[in-house]
Amino acid sequence: MGSKRKRAVRDTLTGSLPIPKKSKVENTKNEHAVSKAEKQKLFNDTTPFPENLSREDHDRERLLYKLLGSEDVEDRIGAAAAIIGGLLGGEGVPEAVLRRHLERRLFRGLASGNDAARVGFSYALTEIMSQLHGDKALATSKYPGLDFVTVLELLVQKTHPTGNIPGQEERDHYWGQLFGLQSFVQAGILFDKPKRWHTVLELLLKATKKKVWLRPQTGFVIAQAIPQMKKEEVHRTLAEITEAGLAKTPEGLGIWLIAADRFPDLKLPKPWTDPFSSKSLQEVAAVLKGSGQTEGEGADKSAASGVAGSAANQLAFTWDLLLNHFVKAATSGKPGTQDEFKMFWDRVIDQSYFSKNASDFQKITGFKIFQKFYREAAWQSEMLQDLFSKNFMTCITNQTTNAGTRLHRMAIQVLKSLDKTVEAHPVLLAPTLRGLLGEHGIYNFDERVEAGGDGAKPVEKLLKHANAANASDVIKVLKQCVLHAGKEEDDVQKRTQTYADYLARLVSKTGLAADDDAADAPSAGGLALQELANLAYPKPGKKGAAPSPAIQEACRTKLMSAVGHLLKRPADFPALCSTILSIDSDVIAMADEIKSEVVDASKRLRKLVKKGGDSAASGPDQGLAVLHAVAILQLYNDPGSDAIEVLGDTKECYEKLHGKDKVDGLDISEILVEVLLAILAGSSTLTRNASIQVFESFSPLMSQKALELLTDILAASESQRGLDSIFNAGEGEMEDEDEDESMEDVEDDDDEASTPDGESEEDSDDEDEDDAESKDESESDDEDDEDGEETDDGTASKKGDDLEALLMKTFNVSHTLDKDHEAESSDDDVDMSDSEMLALDEQLSGHFKLLKSKTTKKKDREEAKKQVIGFKHRVLDLLEVYVKKEAPVRNGLVFTIFVPLLQLIQTTKEWPLSNKAVKIINEAQKLLKKAKKNDAVAAAAADDELDVDAAVAQLRAIHLAANDPGESRAFAQAVSAASLAVAATLFAVDRENYRVIREVYAETQDRWVLEGLGVRASFFTDWINWCQAASSTVKAS
Repeated sequence: MGSKRKRAVRDTLTGSLPIPKKSKVENTKNEHAVSKAEKQKLFNDTTPFPENLSREDHDRERLLYKLLGSEDVEDRIGAAAAIIGGLLGGEGVPEAVLRRHLERRLFRGLASGNDAARVGFSYALTEIMSQLHGDKALATSKYPGLDFVTVLELLVQKTHPTGNIPGQEERDHYWGQLFGLQSFVQAGILFDKPKRWHTVLELLLKATKKKVWLRPQTGFVIAQAIPQMKKEEVHRTLAEITEAGLAKTPEGLGIWLIAADRFPDLKLPKPWTDPFSSKSLQEVAAVLKGSGQTEGEGADKSAASGVAGSAANQLAFTWDLLLNHFVKAATSGKPGTQDEFKMFWDRVIDQSYFSKNASDFQKITGFKIFQKFYREAAWQSEMLQDLFSKNFMTCITNQTTNAGTRLHRMAIQVLKSLDKTVEAHPVLLAPTLRGLLGEHGIYNFDERVEAGGDGAKPVEKLLKHANAANASDVIKVLKQCVLHAGKEEDDVQKRTQTYADYLARLVSKTGLAADDDAADAPSAGGLALQELANLAYPKPGKKGAAPSPAIQEACRTKLMSAVGHLLKRPADFPALCSTILSIDSDVIAMADEIKSEVVDASKRLRKLVKKGGDSAASGPDQGLAVLHAVAILQLYNDPGSDAIEVLGDTKECYEKLHGKDKVDGLDISEILVEVLLAILAGSSTLTRNASIQVFESFSPLMSQKALELLTDILAASESQRGLDSIFNAGEGEMEDEDEDESMEDVEDDDDEASTPDGESEEDSDDEDEDDAESKDESESDDEDDEDGEETDDGTASKKGDDLEALLMKTFNVSHTLDKDHEAESSDDDVDMSDSEMLALDEQLSGHFKLLKSKTTKKKDREEAKKQVIGFKHRVLDLLEVYVKKEAPVRNGLVFTIFVPLLQLIQTTKEWPLSNKAVKIINEAQKLLKKAKKNDAVAAAAADDELDVDAAVAQLRAIHLAANDPGESRAFAQAVSAASLAVAATLFAVDRENYRVIREVYAETQDRWVLEGLGVRASFFTDWINWCQAASSTVKAS
């Protein structure tokens, strides 16, 4: 991560011309494509080109030059090598042949409308010019008719636009000439005889004067030539450029910078005697700022649509030279570099490209300059901070909120480039945040700017790149730029809220590791959690203004959520425990009894954290520590929660592990499972999540009995009775409920016996019928789900009828009475005495109580069913964790959960439960199969410890459980997967186990055929397919 390749000045100027992009001209789109075999044959053929061409020779030339203009770089390189070999290889071709290729093929090809062709043809020309007029001097020894002047005249002649030709074709000719002149420069043949260079320079300056839109490219070619010159030649070249009026241009400035770098002791002529001095910066800014106008807005109006607009999208090469100057100075430790760069950036960039008066085009150019400098200079921390200047931050903040404009898109692109760069180099996160949130930034930057396409805000996206190495610096920056920068009370509270938001995001975004290696190391979330806890529970007497009660409450909510994220990373468990221990319990209002429990729990937590350092005990101790930490935090957040019960359970577990009640050889896994089941039954999502993470830590220690405690839950019926069995209600409690119901009946009888009309017998019979109906409903819980709506409607209707009947009995009213009689009865009722009114009131109360009791019982049954199903889901979550941890190491106990899962699939009417159980079995089969590939050493060790007899017993149990009269497809698939998972493991341990496996399948097949066992045929076809795969494996080994 440390060093980045230092770019030399020469690196900036290598390569082909930075030409604008435009639509490619397809000259050969109807021609047959050249196959790879044909290409290779052409590239390997370096026989000299003949003077008299046959048809085959003509085709060879045509195809080679076609490939020389290919979009594929490899094709261009291969074709160039073949053409050069065919022209100059061996004895070389006759001069007439070489002249024909230069004149009719290469020079003419430069003027084509194909950009790739210009590049490819210039490759070949550069090498040919080097051999003709360079060290080999073939023009002197073999090709006297191709001297430098002649060849240059051929280039000009074939690339000079003549006659009344279209504008695009004219531009193609000028581009071709420019590429040809660049080939002369890159061939390094111009300075043995100085007249050559000045002839070429004259052509370049002439082209620039005639077509101003060529200036960036001609300047680039001249800049490439400067490093090849001697000092006197450089001085003369600079003078000619000044005389041509090109010195005060971005390209002229770049040429001066090249010259200064090439000859540090050279006394530069005007106008750029010292371009980085304070006096020159204003003129530098004016020249560079006007480059966009020259390239784009004021360039050759006739060419604007085809070239200039695109050319303006490319920054002048001068910016690379400027950047190179500062990076080189900073790397060498040159004194005053930071001040020099700050002054340059402020006056040349910030006040020019991002000022209020800057045009949209200039601001876009400024954004591009920022991106270039950020990518290349980010390693220089002194320079990085100066990039986030005042006007730049104002501009990017404004433009990110102004959707729909080109500037907006460019601003979003800048923010995305920050994210990509920081993702590649996380060490840049802290200084980048300081730039966005610090002196010239905005502390609530995310609130002021628009989210990206994925909905994430810029700072939020950057924070996900925090890690243990940069976390301390990141939090320090957030604290300085956000929390401590405000002075007014209202501003301080707002900043505190924003600081808490950033911390919460820091935990949530780093809570999940991007890869497995990172998951084993602590994340930045641990430090962020500690800071969040300091805000949620500030210690008394701390310097600075404490967060307001409302903000404290908000921070506590964020803290609870952050802990939930951190629970997903076991590597951060120590940080989580340390954070909880750092909270001062005295600042929280709690009852003395609860506070005493918290103090005791904190003591146990400290001991567990200390013991967790021992690798042998780190799993169980760390798991218990997390449970303690979460329960304590819950009590801090809500002293009235059920976390006090969790602390009691964890205390019991702790005492049996380390306390006075410690038992040698104790199966801690059974105790832990009992504790976790009690926690899973609770209402707190946080504690339930914690229990799953703790179970993962304990999974290697699980015994068969501990697993049975989990799988027994799956066998419970999904009803009130099942709920009672899960929580060990027992018969005594059921009897108590029956007694309560009997007492209610007696009370109802007494009430009805005192009615004026003495109808207690009928009422009693009605109640007995109601009790019978209630019992029937209790025994048909499963039918409630299928006929829920109909039952509800029926219940509502019957409830209304019952209420009407009871009221009529109470008021002594018959259905057969007419209205007059009803009126008379009503008149009689009006004359009731006070005692009669009280008695009537008691009777009505009893009737309503009876109806309410019926409704409550039904709701209780529905709630009980819902609780059992939810509890089974949580148990399946634990079993899923166990499979993911233990199946990859072929732990034989994984097989023991298959039969309970199959029974659940077969008995439950809840599809989500069944589906989850099927997925667990499939996941187990997949992980067991991959065990040896992922960790051969661990798998081999597990194979040695595998109890083969127990595994075979589990296989037989699976086959016994395979009977399904309904022959459900999902169940059949799960049975087959479970069976083959055990079979494959037994076979992997010892291939001789195949005989036992075959016997088990044979017995099941006999029962299928002879006894009508409810098994689908796919169960056996899967077995045959597995046998075929096993046979192939044996043969391959």
